[in-house]
Amino acid sequence: MTSRIRSCILIFLLPLVSQVALSQQAGPYTYEDVRGYVGKVGDGVLVLSISERRVTFDPTAAQIAELKKLGASDRLIGAIKDNPAPGAIQIVCKPVDCEFSVITTKPQWEGRTQRGEASHEMAPGTYGIEVRATGYMAQTAIVPVILAKTEKREFNLVPIPQPPTTGTVVVTCGAETAECQVRLDGGAAQSTIRKQFEFSNVSPGEHRIEVSANGFQNQTVTIPITTGRNTISVTLRAGLSDPQLVFDRIEKALGGENYFTQTQILQAETNKDGMTISDGAQINAHYVESVIGQRIRWDVTLPNNKFWRGGANLNGNNAPEWWVNDNTGSATATGKDFNRSLQAYKALRLSELMPLLRETKYRKVLTKEGELTVTGSDGVYRISYDEKTFWPTLVQREPAGAELKTEIRFGRYIQAGALALPCTMEIRFPDRPSFSLKVAYLRYLLMPDILKSDFNKSVEKVETWNKKSGNEDVVYCPQL
Repeated sequence: MTSRIRSCILIFLLPLVSQVALSQQAGPYTYEDVRGYVGKVGDGVLVLSISERRVTFDPTAAQIAELKKLGASDRLIGAIKDNPAPGAIQIVCKPVDCEFSVITTKPQWEGRTQRGEASHEMAPGTYGIEVRATGYMAQTAIVPVILAKTEKREFNLVPIPQPPTTGTVVVTCGAETAECQVRLDGGAAQSTIRKQFEFSNVSPGEHRIEVSANGFQNQTVTIPITTGRNTISVTLRAGLSDPQLVFDRIEKALGGENYFTQTQILQAETNKDGMTISDGAQINAHYVESVIGQRIRWDVTLPNNKFWRGGANLNGNNAPEWWVNDNTGSATATGKDFNRSLQAYKALRLSELMPLLRETKYRKVLTKEGELTVTGSDGVYRISYDEKTFWPTLVQREPAGAELKTEIRFGRYIQAGALALPCTMEIRFPDRPSFSLKVAYLRYLLMPDILKSDFNKSVEKVETWNKKSGNEDVVYCPQL
């Protein structure tokens, strides 16, 4: 009797225990939760609890078969299918609250965060989120939602860029000196860094900019400044008070002191008719100039198998000695004109003239902008130069003796590394206005490794040898 009573009590208490367990269930049921309660909790009680708490799974055919095997009714299976636990979306906006829209094919949830956050239950699926806040750029995201899981999306809002109300002014100094001093509207002088200085927060309108550097003329410009970035380049000219500085600038523009002090080695030539000599009649010729240090040679090829060759070699005292091979014909003055003009050109060639005039015995004066006058015991030299590039454009010589006054014009310079080489040259004698010798160079062939023994070879052989040695440093002049 006692055993029967105990069995009845256990049968009575088991559902109560199971119901207590159900009451303590937190959140939706997993498949394992439901599987553990089937057959141990009354069907009606379990259906009611699932309807309230929902489930985290979409039952498969295998799971349904297993539950039925454990005693689940069709009613319980239906409750499981009809009560999936929803997912959720949590929206976090920083640094301010935002308005948001959550959509699929149509709006599903709209609102505004409170203290930066908002959460809402959503059926499983894929949603688009758009967040907005005044003064910030809108942002979007795609969020997948699954059963019983909260998907958190955090948005760090980016302020909308505001158009500038002031401008910056970048001043570039074009002086070949260490640095420049720059002033804006008469303010404090500011030193450039790598030839530039930037003024910020400049109000729109016209402003005055002053640029200065030691040894250069000050430049003042007035320019309109707009919002955003404004750039201006100011080129300074050498100060008229320092002629030696101007001379140094000319020398540097042509290649620098090292170029004029080391042994120069190059060849220059024209095309077939690149030289023109005029003295009443006009003759065209092919011209080649070859230089090694103080040694120079000219090869002029004239029509009808005529030619003129000349130059300077070093004698036993290591001094230049002039030589000529004239095959222009005894009945013409052409040979004499070549001799006279190219000897004058030799004395005024920039590679020979600049080292000579650098000596302190020559007095230098800036007579006007763009012209440097150099005076020595052998005469007066006037060098006209481009005020931006400092390349010489005209060299005039008034000898102290009975020699003819000479002027040579240089033009159309090209760069060959650090060197500046003229592509045109014209020789004139003011006392003989009908005479001129003009040269339009085709190219320069630089030959740093040429041997002195090769100097007497023909131009073709020298060039062939040079190319075989890998010295194909050829600079071509632009042709008119």
